[in-house]
Parts: sequence; C-alpha cells; structure tokens
Amino acid sequence: MREIYKFSGEAVLPDRLSDAPVLVEDGKILDAAFSGELPSDIRVTEVTGARILPGFIDLHVHGGGGCDLMDDTPDAIRNVVRTHCAHGTTAMLPTTMSSPAPLLYRFFERFRNMLTEDCGAELLGVHMEGPYLSLKKCGAQPPWVIREPNPAETSELLERGGDLLKYMSLAPEINGARELTETLRRRGILVGCVHSDAEFADITAAREWGVSHIAHFYNSSTMYGKRGQRVCGGIVEAGFFYDDITIELIGDGRHIPSELMRLCVKLKGPDHVVLITDAIRAAGTDAAESFLGSLSEPHPIIIEDGVAKLPDRSFFAGSIATADRLWKTAVGYGIPLTDVCRMMSDTPAAILGISDRKGGISKGHDADLVVTDRDFNVQAVYVKGVRKC
Repeated sequence: MREIYKFSGEAVLPDRLSDAPVLVEDGKILDAAFSGELPSDIRVTEVTGARILPGFIDLHVHGGGGCDLMDDTPDAIRNVVRTHCAHGTTAMLPTTMSSPAPLLYRFFERFRNMLTEDCGAELLGVHMEGPYLSLKKCGAQPPWVIREPNPAETSELLERGGDLLKYMSLAPEINGARELTETLRRRGILVGCVHSDAEFADITAAREWGVSHIAHFYNSSTMYGKRGQRVCGGIVEAGFFYDDITIELIGDGRHIPSELMRLCVKLKGPDHVVLITDAIRAAGTDAAESFLGSLSEPHPIIIEDGVAKLPDRSFFAGSIATADRLWKTAVGYGIPLTDVCRMMSDTPAAILGISDRKGGISKGHDADLVVTDRDFNVQAVYVKGVRKC
C-alpha cells in the first residue's frame, strides 16, 4: 500500500504562502499545494503545524551544542549536526577554522568516515574558511596559522580532501590566491571572499578568476575609504556592483542590523543573498563563556548580548544562532517570509548547484521540511521525509 505524508499548515512556497497541504511520498515532495481527495487505498499520515517551512541549508557553520567541528572526534561532529538539525537545519556544509594542515587533514578523515552515518541534517560537503586570509582582517581567526597558499600544500589538500571540499573562502588579494582559485574552480569548487583587505579592483580581478561569492558580507569586509592619498571602494561596494556575485549575511540579529539586511535584499534580491549562522560551539547552549577552534588549541571567548565576542570585546567571534533564530530575526526586520525562506533554502541550493533536489518546497525536491508554530518555534524536522526531531 502506498504511504503518503500530508503536511497541513501555512506552507511557504518559493513564490507565495499556501494553505493547501504538502504531500510527501518516498522522501520526495509529491505535491507542493494539493487540492482534491486522496484515494482510499493510500495510507495517509497527517502532520500538522502552524507553518510548514523549507529546511534551512547552512553554508557556514563551525559548531554547536558545546562542540566544534575541529574537535577532531566523531562525537563532536555528530553533536554539532544534531544540534542544528533540531532547530531547523536540514542540510549543511560543516566549516573548518584556520588551522595547521595536519589538523585539516584529520578533519577530512573524520568527516569522510561519517558521510554514511545519519546524524540528522544531510552533510553536503566541507567549507574551508581560511587559512588563506588577510592578517589585517582576520578577526577572531587565529593569526598564527594564517598563511599564503602554495602549490605543494594545495596539491596535498586536494589529494586528502578534494572529494569533500565544496566551498573555500579566502582573501583574494594575497599572494597565490589566483592560482588556488583557478585550481579550485576547475574542480567545480565554490570560491568566496572572506576576511579580506581587498579593494574594489581586487574583487574585479578575482571575479574573472572565479571568485563568485562573499562570505559574511559586511563582517571583516572592506568598504569605501581612503588609502594613503587615494580613495577607493572595497568588498562591500563590489558586492553590490556586480549582479552575479552572491553574498552571505550572518542572520543572528547582532552582526547585521535591520537596515543593512534590508538594503542587501533590496539591492541584490533574495536570489543573491544567503542567510548563514556562522555558528560556534556555544550555539544551542546557554553558555556564558566558550572558546573557538579545537580542543587542542582553544581560543577563549565570552557570550554577551546574544553574540560571541573576543574577551577584550574588540571583535565579534562568530554567532550562537540556530536556524529558528534566523527566521525570527529576518521576519522581525520586516522582510517577507517568502524572501526569507528563499535566502535560507532556494538560494544556497542554487549556489551549490543542487537546485534539482534541494531548495524550497517544490514538486520533486527532497522532502526537507520544518514544522513550526506561528512564532517559528520548531516542532518537528523532516529530512528526505524522515522525522529527525
């Protein structure tokens, strides 16, 4: 007998809100807005909530639940993934922090061994943030491991983890960035700009090499200013100027204020803006103190006002957000819910080239669905039609 799941509530489709049920069969969305009657010979499982949202795809997440992905243990990876899944993340790119090469290689090995394990959210691959960054804009990244790329390390990196790597963010103005970018793009790996001191002209050049994305836009990004006796634009101006460049915003309500998130959506459109958590190990906990990076090389931070900070309060140090906080923040800023869900689901899927199976609530897509109450408190999470929490 056929079995169908019938999700009833206000469903957020890519272009509208719908009160029609969403039908799921064999882990796929059978009908995004069903009307009519189901045959009597079908077993129907009813799932009801105030809202039915597309699952969140997080391109940039370091930790959660008291663990960091660089802790170098399978349990740490499991805990991070399960923590975020419980809050509405159905697919993710676990993100590494700038680290010595051996630690990165060990992470690849741990991660590869877990790809066949069900941890909740689907693991789409790896995002490497650094270590090829600007020391002037490294923020909370450990400066003592930041370095320029070189052919030997690139070769070993791709040998050990090239099959896992889906996205690398770097500073395009540093020596060796062009060669690395071109090598990554030949393998189909997304390359983004992050922790960079680049000028507008640097982004113009990097765009020609294949840099097409800007990570945590505004944060550790350059803007219009004077350099010596010369005035120039920066990363922010280039991100707005080039229509084909996509940008990330940390949607925790602390890194990006309302007016700037709304400006980005107005100028770029929801198809070119992605919301991310950039979450650290304290995400999903009530910790007042924590640390960045691995257990072997901890970098202390404090948690105040709903955000992580370096102890001297000189920089934010990643967010403690989970997916439900992103929905609440963006909607609270006045952004239409359909646009918010595009930025959290459709657009990241498009950037990763998986729009044929992931993204919004559309016929034929994986049934990655989040059931919430009216205030976006998560009640149930389904990944490929299977309830995970």
